[in-house]
Parts: sequence; C-alpha cells; structure tokens
Amino acid sequence: ELWKRKYPMFIATRGAGKSFLLAELGVLKCVFNQGLRCIVSGAAFRQSKIIFEYMENIWKNAPILRDIMVDQAFKSGPSRDVDRCTMFLGRSQALAIPIGDGSRIRGLRGGLLINDEFSAGNEQIYETVLSGFMAVSQSPIQNVKQRAKVKVLKSLGYWTDEDETKYDEENSG
Repeated sequence: ELWKRKYPMFIATRGAGKSFLLAELGVLKCVFNQGLRCIVSGAAFRQSKIIFEYMENIWKNAPILRDIMVDQAFKSGPSRDVDRCTMFLGRSQALAIPIGDGSRIRGLRGGLLINDEFSAGNEQIYETVLSGFMAVSQSPIQNVKQRAKVKVLKSLGYWTDEDETKYDEENSG
C-alpha cells in the first residue's frame, strides 16, 4: 500500500518498525526511480533524522547496494549538514529536513514526501509548505506527451469514457 497509493498512512503501535519501514521505502524508491528526490520531514529535526539514520544504516550494511549505486558522475552515500541530512543513491537524492515553523524550507521540490509523526506537526504547515514540495511532476515532459496523446485519441474517437475515468484515477492527486 505504501508503494502504490498516493497518500498512504502507516499507523501502528510503538516498536512496530514504522520508522525503519519508511526508511526502507525511501531507499527503495530512490534506487528504483533514478532521479527521484525523496524529502523526509518531521515536526522536529530529530524525527526526520531517525528515519535518515535508518537509511544510513541500510547504506552502510548493504555492500551490493553501495556497488550498484556508485556512479562516477554522481556522489553516492550519506552526508550531514547542520540543517539537513542528504543521501545520494545514484542520481536520486533523499533529504531529511526539519519543518519547524515552515518558513525556512520553502523552495524544495521532490517526487516523494515521507512525513514522520504527522499528528505532532502543524497541519497548516503541511498544507501550505510540504504539499507544495510535490507540486512539480517528476517528469513534466512525459506529462505533456501524455496529454497530447490523449488529445489525438479523443479527436480520432478512440478515447472512451472508461479511458477517461481510468486516466483521471491514475493522475488525480
């Protein structure tokens, strides 16, 4: 469900492995979707760093992952700064950030947002700042081509109401 759905929630008791599972999701999405930017956030930096530390642990204990993600053109592996933690996986990037009051994190863009402990944060910051991170498509050129294809199919009469419904379901959100 976390892999397929647009806005999944993972609700479980303490000790169920939520943070590790979210870290694993972030690493796998970055590996299989090269060029993806994954943003890991939490109400406090400590929350996003916990998931990042799990991602870092996966990196350090997975020699095959490190071997396949090594790319001469791109730096691979984790690094830490004062205000963010970054992990490069080939051409993909995972970025752990603090949310705070939301004023210092504007301008980031990504294809995947992992928000730890949503209930501990401010819903307004999520709606105005974090959801804006995902506003840009990961492949805008592909979207333009897809819209052009749909337009041609409609003009030729090959686009059905069923196609329209399926297209809307796949591209809503």
